Amino acid sequence: MDQAFLPKGVTLQSSHRISRMHACLKPGRITSQLALGALILLGFIKGVAPVQAAEVIPGRCHMDMCSWFSIEEKDPFGTDRDGALFRVVTKSWQSQHPGGSYDRRTPRRGGGTATSYALCSKTHPALLDAGTPGRWAVNELDLGPESVPPGAAETATAVYFAVCHAVAVTNTGEELIRLARRFRYPAPSADAVSLPETVDRPEAILRR
Repeated sequence: MDQAFLPKGVTLQSSHRISRMHACLKPGRITSQLALGALILLGFIKGVAPVQAAEVIPGRCHMDMCSWFSIEEKDPFGTDRDGALFRVVTKSWQSQHPGGSYDRRTPRRGGGTATSYALCSKTHPALLDAGTPGRWAVNELDLGPESVPPGAAETATAVYFAVCHAVAVTNTGEELIRLARRFRYPAPSADAVSLPETVDRPEAILRR
């Protein structure tokens, strides 16, 4: 795990002890106080106004449709040298905007829940979603200081920033570049080893 994520006075060793402590917990939602305390310890919400619980956040708008999501649960799941893994439960909606009228409010429909995992990492930021039966698809994100995510990755990038940095973004290219610089994400290295495309268990992403 990158020491830069940790607040002053917290070491990699102490963060790993927290990880082992959480590994002893049964799967499921932990208390909001414990989750918040772990987030502060890991440095992911230091100095940032937190996203309010169940706040509805805009995703991508494309082809007369906008996506929306909310973070319903966010549980620390483990750490390694590169970052911290969180279990995330989201709700999602869609709204129709005929003629590309995205500034006009229209009803949101949906509200279904889904469970995914976020790897909060300066070197390998990623989201893990349920893929084929028994596998988790790994969506590694390019958050370099000059990188603008492709349209298909805009909502995933918004979810990542909401989970890992507790900020809501509007998915404009300029804003995402500003946030990448603010949180000091480095430019991709030509020698970097990519994450696997799939894993059999979310925690396997920590065992590279």
